[in-house]
Amino acid sequence: MIVRRTSRFSGQVHEMDLDITEAQLREWEGGALIQEVFPHLTTDEREFIMTGITPKEWDEAFGEDDEPEEDLYNPPNPSWGYNRIVRDRAELKALRRSARAAGLPQEPFRLPDKDRI
Repeated sequence: MIVRRTSRFSGQVHEMDLDITEAQLREWEGGALIQEVFPHLTTDEREFIMTGITPKEWDEAFGEDDEPEEDLYNPPNPSWGYNRIVRDRAELKALRRSARAAGLPQEPFRLPDKDRI
C-alpha cells in the first residue's frame, strides 16, 4: 500500500510503499500501539507512518546512527517482563539520540548492559 505523509521536519509530502493494509492503518489511527499493529515493519517505516519523516531526512537532521538497528519492540524470544524492559530501553535510546543531536550530555540516559536484561 502506498502511504503518503507530510514530513514534520520539512513539510514536504513523501510516499512510501509499505506492506500494510487499510484496516491496520485504521487500527493504529484508532489508538493501537504502532509496534503491535505493524510488528513486521522496520523502525524507519514505523517512524514514517507516525511523522512522515524519511530515513534520509532523519540522517540529514541528526546524522547517521552509529548503533546497529535492532527492533527492540519485537525480541525473538520474549519472556515475562522482557517486553517492558525492552520498551524502556527503546525510550532511553531515543532520549540519548535526541540529547546527542542537541549537543547535550548523555550521562543521564545511560543504557543498561544487554547481558543484564
